[in-house]
Amino acid sequence: MTTKAKMRKIIFFLILGCSQILYAQKVTRNLYFDFAKPDLNATAIKILDNLYDSITDKNTIRRIYLYGYCDSIGKSGYNDTLSIKRVNAVKKKFSDKGIKDSSFKVMKGFGKQKPLNKNATEKERQANRRVELIITFDKKKTLSQQQPTKLNIDTAEIKVGSKMILKNINFEPGMHRFLQSSEATLNELLKLMQSNPKLEIQIIGYICCLAEELGDGTDNETGLSNLSEARAIAVASYLVDNGIKKERLKYKGMGAKNKITQELTEEDKAINRRVEIVVLKK
Repeated sequence: MTTKAKMRKIIFFLILGCSQILYAQKVTRNLYFDFAKPDLNATAIKILDNLYDSITDKNTIRRIYLYGYCDSIGKSGYNDTLSIKRVNAVKKKFSDKGIKDSSFKVMKGFGKQKPLNKNATEKERQANRRVELIITFDKKKTLSQQQPTKLNIDTAEIKVGSKMILKNINFEPGMHRFLQSSEATLNELLKLMQSNPKLEIQIIGYICCLAEELGDGTDNETGLSNLSEARAIAVASYLVDNGIKKERLKYKGMGAKNKITQELTEEDKAINRRVEIVVLKK
């Protein structure tokens, strides 16, 4: 067995070894600042405290994204610095609560660039004096809580060699962690495998947003350039954790190959960022 093959086998069993499925979720908040002030006001502090408490009660914070903005009053250089100070004020609040620096994925200040409006009134300027906060977090859901949904696939139409696209299976950007919206489709696939005990499949993962010749994307959780394969393994892991024998499953990653559509919009990207199933044996 080659070194590369050994590494793939290790990654596969590491993912299969998870006793829980982790679903990535996201929350966004705007924190508004007083004129020319870099510090959090009482309202912003209360919002952050409540948000932190509500998320960490039953979840684990994965990534934090901070984007700072200012109104149009003042010079560009001053506002650029002020927006960064506002971002740092939000970061400090979370750091004081024990959030590690590694959790802060992006911290940017845009000054008075990218305004939401024309800054024509005080109300409009207030809307631009803000930090946009985005938090992704994992909601743990034990396997015993998961119930397969009603099967919508006509098993009579399934033939060896046929291909099915698993719609609505989505992942956290740059990772192999499912978004909560993926649960229904995962359960439908599980039900298909449970109802057809002789069925064997190959799970094929794809990514978006790269040229085909650039190969696979980087999985930010492992640092390996096998994101599409890791996502296919994640689907296999879900099935095995729910009682499907691993001998019935094969997997591979196709990177950015075989694009279904041009990637002009976010919807286009989501279409190409997919998981497909090929029937190997029935």
